[in-house]
Amino acid sequence: MPNKLIKQGYKLYDIADYGYIYSWIWSLKKYGLEGILPQEGLTNTGALVYALISTLPRSGITIYMDNYFTSIPLFESLCTKAYGVVSTTRAHKAFPKELVQLKSDGVKLE
Repeated sequence: MPNKLIKQGYKLYDIADYGYIYSWIWSLKKYGLEGILPQEGLTNTGALVYALISTLPRSGITIYMDNYFTSIPLFESLCTKAYGVVSTTRAHKAFPKELVQLKSDGVKLE
């Protein structure tokens, strides 16, 4: 994220619940995300999320994430592994036009 003011050149991505971190992955500015296997159809960010979720002891749980990590291909791949996914998002070109219209009209879904 080019506008972040991180001078140290590293980031720590983790998967956590109730204040406990289950797993984490370092990202170094110089080397990027090392140790992340590319996943077909996913961006590097999607592969990062997929790698973290793959460390969980079981499937069949719901994952909550920030809109920075939201993507339809990621959600589809997680759903095939029996994970539920909840996230915020912004309308973008891959977003269904009907949902963009509902949002602009201020309609709440049941």
